[in-house]
Amino acid sequence: AVRLGMEKRRETSDMWNIVGAGVLTSALTGLAIPGSVVTRLKGAALGVAVGGMATLPLGYAVQEIETMLPDAIVEAAQTMRVDETTAPVVPDVTGMFIERVEQELEEFTKDQSKQRKGRKWFL
Repeated sequence: AVRLGMEKRRETSDMWNIVGAGVLTSALTGLAIPGSVVTRLKGAALGVAVGGMATLPLGYAVQEIETMLPDAIVEAAQTMRVDETTAPVVPDVTGMFIERVEQELEEFTKDQSKQRKGRKWFL
C-alpha cells in the first residue's frame, strides 16, 4: 500500500518507491518497541537504516525485472492467436521471461570464457 501510494504521489514507478516503503515500514516497526520515547526514536532510526539497506537491492531487482518484462509482453501479444471457436490462448509470460534471462546468462558465460582462453589456468 505504501509503495502504491508513493507511486501515485511521485507519478513514477521506480526502485525508490520500494525503498521508501521499506524504510517507512521499518521505521514504524522501530517505533513499536516498548520503552521510553528515546528508545523508540533509536529503534525508528535503526529501522530507517536497516530498512533502506535491505530494500535497496530488492528495489533494484524489481526495477530491472520491470524493464525486461514489457518486451516479453509485447512479444506475447504479437504471437497470441485468437480463434472464434475457442478461448484466446494466453502466452506464458513468466516462461518467456525465464528463457530470456537464461539466454542472457549463456551469452555472459560465453563472453567470460572467451576472455579466459588466453590466460593461464592459475590466473
